[in-house]
Amino acid sequence: MLLILLGAVTAVGPLSIDMYLPAFPAISDDLAATPARVQLSLTACLIGVAFGQLVGGPVSDRWGRRRPALAGFPGYRNAGQCSGLQAGGEGPRWEGRQARAVP
Repeated sequence: MLLILLGAVTAVGPLSIDMYLPAFPAISDDLAATPARVQLSLTACLIGVAFGQLVGGPVSDRWGRRRPALAGFPGYRNAGQCSGLQAGGEGPRWEGRQARAVP
């Protein structure tokens, strides 16, 4: 179980980017956003991944890997829902993408 959990934690960051990047043109068209606005959401995602690695390492050293991972997955899900709900007339918001990348 621990091996599967650690594999899933390792895959979250790259999976967030790899599934999102090919959809840039569709996101831009569907949300009537400029390509720069969509690219800003990717930048926020990368900043979130970096922040998660800087904070997640010491946290997992302090409390082990299991508890932070079990707390992080619901946060990832909730941030994804928040990211989907934030998309408005001005295009995708970067806060939800950044929060999704942290866990």
